[in-house]
Amino acid sequence: PFTLIAPDHDAEKKTSDDVDDDVVDTWIATWLTSTPRDFTQIEVPNGLGGDAAVFERNTKDAKAKDTAVVLPTTGLGVPGYTVLLPADLSASLWTEATENRGLQCLGSSGWEKLRVAQGMPLSGYEVTEDFNPMEAQLWDTLNFDKGCYIGQETIARLKTYKGVKQLLWRVDLSKPVEPDTPITFNGKKVGKVTSCAQLGEGNYVALGYVRTLAGEEGSTVEIDGEEVTLSRPPTSDGPPDWLYEDD
Repeated sequence: PFTLIAPDHDAEKKTSDDVDDDVVDTWIATWLTSTPRDFTQIEVPNGLGGDAAVFERNTKDAKAKDTAVVLPTTGLGVPGYTVLLPADLSASLWTEATENRGLQCLGSSGWEKLRVAQGMPLSGYEVTEDFNPMEAQLWDTLNFDKGCYIGQETIARLKTYKGVKQLLWRVDLSKPVEPDTPITFNGKKVGKVTSCAQLGEGNYVALGYVRTLAGEEGSTVEIDGEEVTLSRPPTSDGPPDWLYEDD
């Protein structure tokens, strides 16, 4: 899979909804269905989402088919598309997108840099059994009014009893750090790093969980001897006011 980023995007002002859907409806579909690729667009399978576009083609193995999926979102808070297709087509689609369509393409390493910079939690790093969606600042994915869904009672208790003990924050660094590197305040451990990526020379960004009693947006902590400031992940609206309200 790789990601196509729309040109001139502004992560603070745009979302995936700002992208022209013609990209899916016209040139990507035309590119996939034309010779020598010869895909056919099919009905979107249940559970994939109505905005997806799915394509199939026959292979030399009569029992197997190649599949390509185009999703009109990057999932990272910037406008663009996520494309999953057979590996042998990646280079040619990359060329078509960048040279003929004016799009920026991201492979797995570029996507990871953008993910960390945008503060998007990833399974196995920020999303594990040790952290819940509220702690990961996935506020827009939660419904505090709807009932009868898996985990609803746990989420309700966390809100009612102020049970959010830690939050995910973004920090800028001048050097790389490894996951699980302690985050400290006044010499005491108050959290840990979960992800880190290099954005440029001497320019690194990391995600990490910090105990709510030890810091909030704008607070200063230390990571591997470097003083850093906690900032809200760009993909999050930030913690709600009730999180810090006294009963």
